[in-house]
Amino acid sequence: MYTHRFVAVVGQETVLNASGKYVRYVSVVAGQANPRIRLRSSNNDEIDLMPGQAITLDRRSTYFRLINVDGIGPISGSLLVGEGSMTDSRISGEVLNVDGSHVRSMALEAFSTADVVAAVAAAHSHIQLWNPAGSGKVLVLHTIRMSLEVAAVARLHIQSWNTALPTFVGAAFSMHAGTVPGGVYGQRRVTTNAAMIGQPLTLGTVSQEARPIELRDPIIIPQGMGVNVICGTVNLALAGSLDHYTITL
Repeated sequence: MYTHRFVAVVGQETVLNASGKYVRYVSVVAGQANPRIRLRSSNNDEIDLMPGQAITLDRRSTYFRLINVDGIGPISGSLLVGEGSMTDSRISGEVLNVDGSHVRSMALEAFSTADVVAAVAAAHSHIQLWNPAGSGKVLVLHTIRMSLEVAAVARLHIQSWNTALPTFVGAAFSMHAGTVPGGVYGQRRVTTNAAMIGQPLTLGTVSQEARPIELRDPIIIPQGMGVNVICGTVNLALAGSLDHYTITL
């Protein structure tokens, strides 16, 4: 028996050059638990499998066609294919899970920002990740990286906000090299203001060293909302990035 890795893209058949009667859906990396694949043999046998499931065909197949049934894309996983069968003493349905972040990048769903707000006397620097109305997406903010342009330490604040900051810098950057930016969703916006906009919460401190703040529970940004990250001290330039991914509504 041999283990064969595959990537099942939404809307396309994937041909697996493997032969045998026994097939086991061993492991998977995807944005959702237990994504199904439809397996078609060279003898036109067809069955849907979830991770951990297996089948022994009546006749040996010389190849298999895989279809992404649930439209979760792409699915990256592996199949065990060969003759005979395999007994697994682990709990039925157990799945080998690994970090699936690269799957979001491959699916053009992972983004980041990179912005700098120049220091303005008697004003707080604001950086915003904005999800415009009608985007058809939800933004999931999971990591914040901020730094100051000079040797100083200041409090860093965060605020959800229902108004786009006035200066549009551009779209978020895709984490898939060579692809277009985030388009109408994931907008990068900045401003400076004499007072911190809204009633922000303290996130921590910020200095010249950019340290990632990984949110234990990510912030969900619906359509027509944004998240502002604010320097708590006036007259300081703030630089940073906001790592996020998108979910289609």
